Amino acid sequence: MTRERLERIKHRKYKIKMRFIEGMKKQGLYPVENLGSGNCVFMSLAHVVFGDASQFDFMRYMIVHRLRRFPSQY
Repeated sequence: MTRERLERIKHRKYKIKMRFIEGMKKQGLYPVENLGSGNCVFMSLAHVVFGDASQFDFMRYMIVHRLRRFPSQY
């Protein structure tokens, strides 16, 4: 793949990301950066539910507990 093609792909991905962020902002939402580790979903949920991403351990515990307790629902 040529350098020029890689640059076009990179630019296109950037434009898509910016369009997504603008759409979020129009709905009153905003992006929040996190570590992007294996806990990123739990960090995001903790941020929404508790207003504090550092509560991700508790959020993960509660979700896993629920899945184990009611497996037939999932």
